[in-house]
Amino acid sequence: DDHYKWRAMRVAGIPEQYITGSASALDKFKMWGRTVEKLIGCPLYYWTHLELNRYFGIAEPLTEGSAESIFHRANEMLKTPEYSARALLRRMNVQALCTTDDPADDLALHLKLKDEDMGFKVLPAFRPDSALNIAAPDFASYMERLGRSAGIAVTSMDSLFQALNACMNRFERAGCLLSDHG
Repeated sequence: DDHYKWRAMRVAGIPEQYITGSASALDKFKMWGRTVEKLIGCPLYYWTHLELNRYFGIAEPLTEGSAESIFHRANEMLKTPEYSARALLRRMNVQALCTTDDPADDLALHLKLKDEDMGFKVLPAFRPDSALNIAAPDFASYMERLGRSAGIAVTSMDSLFQALNACMNRFERAGCLLSDHG
């Protein structure tokens, strides 16, 4: 999933069911192929082909017509150990992979991976957007969730700051080095 690709698909008139909807992965990829045909000159065109060529050895241009064949070839490769997520990240020489995490997230998987030697680090990034979006319809229930996560009842600005601080401390223990704000 890539919001840049989704935006390009929407601009190209692709129905939402083929972007974030219920269409099959193959049908979504075919619609991405249809979109790519219109993107010559856009970085997304070149990035798509670089990824296919560099990591899968597929030099054939992605089009709506070639999408099914490319989809099946790439998916067969992804079933092998050489194409596991970790193997691909090592092949790409990734040193650190940062995820986007909400302050209320428990980070259990990050703590599990923290000391594992994978050849790269997996680190959480603190993204407090939900804690700042007072106009969201679920803001009150989010404050309850945040408070449970931090072990602090959020009933005032002071308690909100205390809860966020407790969450930041949890993120720091999990290896967090940065924050990402929408």
